[in-house]
Amino acid sequence: GYSPEFKKIGQKFGGFDMAFIEDGAYNKRWQEVHMLPEQSAQAGIDVGAKLILPIHWGKFDLSTHQWTEPVRRIKKALKQHNDTIVKEQQIQLATPRIGEVFSLDNFPKLEWWEEKNNE
Repeated sequence: GYSPEFKKIGQKFGGFDMAFIEDGAYNKRWQEVHMLPEQSAQAGIDVGAKLILPIHWGKFDLSTHQWTEPVRRIKKALKQHNDTIVKEQQIQLATPRIGEVFSLDNFPKLEWWEEKNNE
C-alpha cells in the first residue's frame, strides 16, 4: 500500500527515469497492501519518476472493478497533477500492450484498452 516511504525514496535517490508502479486489483479495504490508482500516481510523483509504467492491471481481473478502471484512474490523476506544473516537470504514462517492447525515448501512449473494451 501507499506510504510516506515513497517520498523518502525520492528524496534519498533523487528521482527515476521510469518507475514500475502497481496499479490494479485494489479495493478501499485493501489499502494496506494494494494502492488505489490515485495513490499509485502519488507514489510515482513522490519517487520523482519521469515516466510511470503501471503494472498489475489488464491481464487478470482480481477485484470487483472493471479491468480498464485502474489505467483510466491513474491517467486522470496524473493529468490533474500535470495540469498544475510546468511541462518539463510533468510525469508521462507508458501504456504498452502486454509483451510490447519499447524504449524510454519512444514509449507507447496509445489507449489500446479503450479499443479492446469495445470489442
